[in-house]
Amino acid sequence: MEKYIFVLGKNWKLCLGELIHILNMNDFKGKIIDYSACVAIIEFEKEMLKAKQIADLQYILGGTLKIGKVIDFLDQKTFIKAFPYKIEDISKYGVMNDARKQVENLIKDSVYPIFGKLKNEKYFIANSIYPIQYKDPYYKVLIKHFLPFLNENWVKILKEKGARSVIYFKYPEKYMEEGTLNPIFPHHFFKYELYKPNRKEILYATTEEGIYLGYTLNATNPNMVKMVDEERPYKKFEASIPPKFVKIMINLLNLKRPYNTMKVLDPFVGSGTILLFAYSMGIQVYGADSNIECVEGTKKNLNWIKKYLIKPLKIDFNKNVINAKIEELSEKFANIKFHGIVTEPILTPVLKEIPKYEKINKIVQEQVIPTYDQAFKEFKKVLKEGSRISITAPVIETLDGGKISINLNEIALKYGLKSVKIIDKNKITEKSDINLKISGKERVITDRSSIYLHRQFFIFQK
Repeated sequence: MEKYIFVLGKNWKLCLGELIHILNMNDFKGKIIDYSACVAIIEFEKEMLKAKQIADLQYILGGTLKIGKVIDFLDQKTFIKAFPYKIEDISKYGVMNDARKQVENLIKDSVYPIFGKLKNEKYFIANSIYPIQYKDPYYKVLIKHFLPFLNENWVKILKEKGARSVIYFKYPEKYMEEGTLNPIFPHHFFKYELYKPNRKEILYATTEEGIYLGYTLNATNPNMVKMVDEERPYKKFEASIPPKFVKIMINLLNLKRPYNTMKVLDPFVGSGTILLFAYSMGIQVYGADSNIECVEGTKKNLNWIKKYLIKPLKIDFNKNVINAKIEELSEKFANIKFHGIVTEPILTPVLKEIPKYEKINKIVQEQVIPTYDQAFKEFKKVLKEGSRISITAPVIETLDGGKISINLNEIALKYGLKSVKIIDKNKITEKSDINLKISGKERVITDRSSIYLHRQFFIFQK
C-alpha cells in the first residue's frame, strides 16, 4: 500500500482530528499509521491516489500544509547511529560509517522514484526536515549535521546519475547555526515550481519509529487565502475567523459527498468567511446574523467569490442569507433541515489589552452564555437527525482572575445534543512520548495563537 506524508499545521491535534474525520469518507478511506507533532503518515485503502485526488484533498483540508509521497523509511535506531544526539561523541560509534552509508543508499535508491530517469539538464532540490517536535533538542542535530549531509550527497548522487548540474535551496546560515530552522513554507512549492520533473522538495518526516523519506506532491496554495482576505469587498477583521480553521471545522461535520447535496448553516455570519469557503467547496450555504451590515456584506462577498469558481452552485443568496436574531432561527428556516451547522459566534468585545476578571465575566454571564444557550435551543430544531454542529467558544485570559471559559458541553446536553470526540484515540497509534499522547478525552481542543482570547473547538451531534 502507498504511504503519504501529511505536513501538519501548528495545532497538530486539531489537524489530526480533521484528518481522522476525512479518512472516514468514501473518497479518501484510509488510516493514520504513524504521526508526530509535525506530520502524519497515512495509508489509503486505494492502492494509489491520482494527482487530481491529491489536489482535491489538499484543497479541502485546513490543517495540512503539504502532502507528499513516502518513498522509503529508515528505523530510528539506525538513523540515530548515523546522526547521534551528541555529534561531538562521533568517535564512540563504531558503526557510524555503516549507518551513514545506509542513509546515503537511501538517497540513491530514492532518485528514480522521485525524478525518474535523469536527463542532462539542471536539477533543483529543497530538503525539508520535520522533527518529532520543533522544541526537541535533537532537531539541532538534524539541522546542523543532517541537512548539510543531505545537500552534499544529493548533489553528488544526482550528478553521478546523469544530471548536468544540481543546485539546492540554501537556508539562512544564521538559523542553521542556531538549529532553529523552519522547513520551506508551502508558498515556496509554487514559487520555486517544485512540482516540475526536475525540481523537487524532498521531505524527511521524523517520528518515534524512524524517518520517512518522500517528496511533496502538493501544498496549500496561499494565493486564494490571500485573495479572500484582502480582495473581498466586505471586510470586518474583528469578526473574521482564519480560513485554516474554517476548513477544519467544515471537515469535522463529516458531510457526505457530493457536497452539492449538503445544506450547511452559519447563524453568526460576521463577514462571511465560513460561508465563502463552504461555498467554494461546493456546499449549499445558508446564513443569518442579527447585524444587517454583516448580512449585506456577506452576500456581497458570496457574489464576488462566485466569479472565481469554475462551476459555482446556483444559489439565491438573498434568500439563503438573512437578517435574523438567533432566537428566530427555527422560524426563519422552518422548512429546512440542515446537514451541518458551522459557526464562530462573535460575542465578546474586541480585546486590545488583557481585561479585568469582574468586568469581562459580567459580559460572559449576562450576554455570551445566554446567547449560546439560545443558539443550541434553535440548533436542535433546525438540524437534521444524525448531523453535527462544529462550533467555537472563547477562552479569555484575565488580569486578576485566571481564565474564563464556557461549558458548551453542559449547554448542549441540556438540549439533547451529544458531544463528539475531535480525536478518536482508536484511530491512531499509541505514542510513548508524553507530549504526543492522546488521552482519549479530546472532546475540546484549544488554540492559543492569540494573546488574550483563545478559541476552543467543539463538535456536537443530534
